[in-house]
Amino acid sequence: KASQRSSITIRVWNNDGLVGTTSTSDLSNGGVEKAFLGAYQASQFGNPNDIPDFSPLATSELPKLSKSLFGFKGIKKLLELLRKAEYELLNT
Repeated sequence: KASQRSSITIRVWNNDGLVGTTSTSDLSNGGVEKAFLGAYQASQFGNPNDIPDFSPLATSELPKLSKSLFGFKGIKKLLELLRKAEYELLNT
C-alpha cells in the first residue's frame, strides 16, 4: 500500500537576523501558523555568528505567474498509463 504525504519546512529570520526552522505535515491554516510560530521561537536560539547575508533580489517583487494547474488523476488512471507506457517501451 502507498501513502501520500506532504510536508513543508519553514525558515524564519527574526529582527536580529537569527534563523529558526521547523517542519510540519499539517498543511491546514492552523498547522502552518503553528509551524511559523515554532520557527520564530526557534530563531531566538539562532547562531549570532552565522547570520545569512541576502542578495537584494531576495526582497525584490516576484513576477506574476499564470500557470494553469492540471486536473486530478486518480492512482488507477496513473497506473494504467504507466503500464501502457511500459508495455510500449518493452515492445519497441
